[in-house]
Amino acid sequence: MLTLAEGPAPLSDSMGVAFTTFLPTKDRGPRAVVHVSGTVYEIYEPQQLGIPTSGNKTHDWYSVGEATLGDWIDELDTSTELAALPSSLVIKCTTYTMESWKKRPRADDNEVLSFAANKLYWAWRFELDGARFTAADCLRLRTSLTTIDRILLLEEGTLWQQSDTSDNSLLYVPTPTLLKAQREKRIHGPAGSAKTGLDAALAAPRYAGVRAHLSKSHSFLSQDPPDLANSAKEAICAVEALARLVCNDQSSTLGDLIKKLKAKQDLDPALLKALEGMWGYTSNAPGVRHGGTADLDVAQAQVTLDLARSSIHYLLRADTA
Repeated sequence: MLTLAEGPAPLSDSMGVAFTTFLPTKDRGPRAVVHVSGTVYEIYEPQQLGIPTSGNKTHDWYSVGEATLGDWIDELDTSTELAALPSSLVIKCTTYTMESWKKRPRADDNEVLSFAANKLYWAWRFELDGARFTAADCLRLRTSLTTIDRILLLEEGTLWQQSDTSDNSLLYVPTPTLLKAQREKRIHGPAGSAKTGLDAALAAPRYAGVRAHLSKSHSFLSQDPPDLANSAKEAICAVEALARLVCNDQSSTLGDLIKKLKAKQDLDPALLKALEGMWGYTSNAPGVRHGGTADLDVAQAQVTLDLARSSIHYLLRADTA
């Protein structure tokens, strides 16, 4: 996903909106420029598309650029490696784009709610104060800001809270209920997508350490010859890193953290028992806890990694910080 912007500037007979983009890891992504063609800039006005005017034509065209970028992001394949995209990335806003918006049906209540839930989740992922709904969202949904506000009242206090409002924007913040539901959806996803679902759920900057350990575990297991002990060690370290976040304890070992996790009423004791068993197994296997030489075969190392990923799937439910 890409985020926010610099601003619009006339380019002879056209308009360019430049966006400084960031990845979920907080690294700078490709610079994106929405190029509004000269024909579009000459024959259209943003208000023709239903965009509520701000009284500033340049800002209104910025909203068109933001909506164009939003639609482009939605059409990306979920497996796209954003860091590998070319910079500067040029996205065209043509007469075809404008006409497709004019023909787009007005979003119904459920579509607006789904749109809002996704936007709020991504705002949380990027550690923003909340999700701001503006003229660009009105254009994409083919509705008014007043209607968006009215529909969002349906889940006010349950999935989100309104934080601020003005004539030109609405600011909402997500509740833990929404974050848990959205993360569950992304973690489990369609059949066969468990790996990509977990990778997406761990893309927030908060989980950088967990991601790093999992990546090392995969690398150790897939290298030739495989380093089985270090693969198992890194898999357990990934679980430990997440458990430390959940328990807000950056020094205890996984064994001690499991005891704290048992005190959490929303975690199933039987599943924690399985986690405890995995900890016991790797603790008893010589060399696993600290890497080095261990009497493991590829199947045992793979099972350890699979168990670690499953445990992370489960522990993510307990973390909405």
